[in-house]
Amino acid sequence: MKHTALSLAALLLAAALLLCACGQPADPTLQTTLTETGLDLQFSGCAVTERTTAFQTSETAAPETVPLFAAEGRPELTLPGVQEDQVTVRFASAQGDSYLLYEPNTVMPKLDYRAVQQGDTLTLQLRTVYTYVIAVEQGTNRDVFVVTTQMD
Repeated sequence: MKHTALSLAALLLAAALLLCACGQPADPTLQTTLTETGLDLQFSGCAVTERTTAFQTSETAAPETVPLFAAEGRPELTLPGVQEDQVTVRFASAQGDSYLLYEPNTVMPKLDYRAVQQGDTLTLQLRTVYTYVIAVEQGTNRDVFVVTTQMD
């Protein structure tokens, strides 16, 4: 009986510690500044590499060079100073070494990603293994970037 009580106490302590840790933001794995808006962007919860890629909004549109973040894990993107209505999340499809806005499927908030607003900071939790195109607007400035996600 004493052994069972100790095991139960240890299990409850571990669960309490886990719940406390889940509420804490993870340390950023990458921090960068978006070029057009000057806003900070932080990735956490994943390993991430950064490069640039060509992106098109349609097959006939001229390609533009945008940042590409390749994330392995479950990325959380933190944008201080941003409100949810300043951000658009869409899908893209790979076209060789570039990406094209993917029109057939629409992103479903709360299923494909979760937006959490805490004060003036927005956190996007990307939940599915897709290629996302994220646009952030502030005033007349707009940044567009691509995030690819991959699970282990």
